[in-house]
Amino acid sequence: MQSSLALLSGLAVFLIAVGSSDSQILIQKADREFNAAKNFVVERSTLDLKNSGAKPVSDVVVCHPSDLTSSRAFFEVVQGTSEDAPELEADVQRVLFTATRYVVSPYKIATASTQVKLPSKNTESYQGAGPVSKSGSTVTFGPDTDVQPFSSGALSVHFENNAPFAEAVSLVREIEVSHWGNVYVEEYYNVKHTGAVLKGEWSRLKYMQDARRNGASSIKDFTAVLPRSAHSLYFRDEIGNVSTSSVKRQRERLEVRLQPRFVLFGGWQVQFLFGYSLKLHTVVSKLKGGLRQLSIPFSTPILNLPIRDLTVKVVLPEGSSHLEADFPFAVEKSVEKKYSYLDTHGRPVLVLKKQNVVPDHNMPLQVTYRFASLALLQEPLLLVGTFFAFFCALIVYARFDFRLSHTKSV
Repeated sequence: MQSSLALLSGLAVFLIAVGSSDSQILIQKADREFNAAKNFVVERSTLDLKNSGAKPVSDVVVCHPSDLTSSRAFFEVVQGTSEDAPELEADVQRVLFTATRYVVSPYKIATASTQVKLPSKNTESYQGAGPVSKSGSTVTFGPDTDVQPFSSGALSVHFENNAPFAEAVSLVREIEVSHWGNVYVEEYYNVKHTGAVLKGEWSRLKYMQDARRNGASSIKDFTAVLPRSAHSLYFRDEIGNVSTSSVKRQRERLEVRLQPRFVLFGGWQVQFLFGYSLKLHTVVSKLKGGLRQLSIPFSTPILNLPIRDLTVKVVLPEGSSHLEADFPFAVEKSVEKKYSYLDTHGRPVLVLKKQNVVPDHNMPLQVTYRFASLALLQEPLLLVGTFFAFFCALIVYARFDFRLSHTKSV
């Protein structure tokens, strides 16, 4: 019996071991491909399995290197890191990529090969025991035959990669639902350039004279994609409003270009606030039984931005109950309270936390809750009641005589 197992990582693939190892399984061919063209590594593995025994096998064990546990994201991730000495402003950025030569498996592999796709053909070196070849921007390790179970080996590729290594060290997204017509989104970013650290001084004059040569790997701006209904956009930092952003309205979306006050080189960080509003009817829908459902992207609208620590806070109107949120991946969930204007017992806040977030995680966040339409009258009635009580007290005060003695008229 023979079958094919394809393991795909859209930025990352986390392979979970299920079942138990069985010696009657044979991997006839194991092809693995790494795409290291960006600031993260995409891995794709294809395994051709054969059951050489007489008993049927229902489970297959797929292993994952333990040293990558802290950096895995969606399924499995191999983090490409810049390990060169600090670079000068005009230097190119070089990256050292290391990984296991074989697919780590409890089964014997008849034929195995690994390909590493690079952003360009400019490589410093590539090493690995066994056959190694290079064609254009692709380095191929193998084919290797008769690979024993749990063999790993090692490979490394030292290559040029001028992609901006942007990573959000932390991101806090606050999504506030108001049934008066809008959903307000505020995002607090702490972004770091994790590429080769800049050596020496930085000259804005040299950078402006030839930005391609003097800042090939620098981060100049960020591109965010929003729904076409987004409005009331703002972009701020610690100093105040940043006016270097621009919006390009397309047929079905908005492209927002966010340009910080300074470009980012390796080791530099920037903190900023990005906010916008969405029409309520575009993201909140009514369900049966008085339920409502919020559907909005889980992660950042900024393209190609991995996030180390992501916190999403969904603030629902006061009086909301029966909060539920389902995800195809694991997240840490909790509920807290937030007090704002005219609140009496606080607004429920669903807090979601996740580490190592990549674009594959940016699926629709669907939060279901119960909210009665009559609850909208709470704040207006509270205002009316407050003013009514104030004026009643004022009338009573004006009609009473609080003098200790009456003045006699002559």
